[in-house]
Amino acid sequence: MSESEAAAIAKPDESTGESEKRKDPETLQIREAQVEDASTINDLANSVALAKLEKEAVDISKTGFLVSGYGPETYADFIKRVDYFFVLEVGGVMRAFLLAYSSEHIIDAKEELNAHIRDTVCSEFVLIKQICTHPDCMGKGYAQALYSHVYTKILEKKESVRPIYTVIVEKPLNPRSISFHEKAGFTQAFKYMPPDGMQRLVYSNKDLEAALAGMKSQDKTEE
Repeated sequence: MSESEAAAIAKPDESTGESEKRKDPETLQIREAQVEDASTINDLANSVALAKLEKEAVDISKTGFLVSGYGPETYADFIKRVDYFFVLEVGGVMRAFLLAYSSEHIIDAKEELNAHIRDTVCSEFVLIKQICTHPDCMGKGYAQALYSHVYTKILEKKESVRPIYTVIVEKPLNPRSISFHEKAGFTQAFKYMPPDGMQRLVYSNKDLEAALAGMKSQDKTEE
């Protein structure tokens, strides 16, 4: 995973003398999600939905997957109200996204586990709700680039004292997600059984600065 963030740079069209913007097909850009991105985000999430992958007999231990599905309207609502929702584009095409928010934004009654963390474990934290990479782009470092980005944004807001939590289903096991999060500085905090009957593994990261330094070190090693 040696990808790094880069801003898309517009260059003049030398062949015509015009200054029209052109996107390099390899340019990687991370930006805040916009409401108009909701449908594309939904399509991307559906491409790695657990139900879809199981129906297609995909080896989910190698691909990773998403359990929760929301729909464009719900993603649009998240975009309007949460503080950390980023998309990653390559050559102007969305290839990954990360949805996260501070505990103050847990308002949906269906978020029982997230409310449990807030009310009984830690009153102030940042929740990584979803991290998603297009199936054709696995292993290119896009998820790591998004995590580095959100870590940096949280530290800029002086919220480094807040731990980050994320939740992974225990069955079916998601070894790709577990391995990724452990490399990103997370450790398992506890297990929780919500009403849907799918036990969750709750992971936390309490030292963002160390985790960010570790991820940058991995980049240098793998370049």
